[in-house]
Amino acid sequence: MKSRSAIIEQALFMAECGVLASTICDRLKITDTTFYNWKRRFNGLNAAAIDQLTDLQQRNRLLQKQVEQLNLDKQILQDVLCNSLQTEHREQKIPGILESQPVTNNRARQLMLLK
Repeated sequence: MKSRSAIIEQALFMAECGVLASTICDRLKITDTTFYNWKRRFNGLNAAAIDQLTDLQQRNRLLQKQVEQLNLDKQILQDVLCNSLQTEHREQKIPGILESQPVTNNRARQLMLLK
């Protein structure tokens, strides 16, 4: 059985050779919508490039979810920090952050919500 990317490559090659989209869809048992989505996303790519692009898109989605979660975590922690420490106490924490973490003074102040 052919891989998904090989089927996509075959469908797009057939279209380039002048085979009607309806014939391609019937032969490969796919819908018109699927065919035109493939054509829009993968036209001109071979099976290896399709696999690579699909993999990169999946990794990108996972990274975007992780960034969203980290941003939410950061916001929650900053809210807790704001509610538990007065501004003067947050200011006093800056030197300790600079000694223990590889951040600039400006970044430490931003994280402590002082800037």
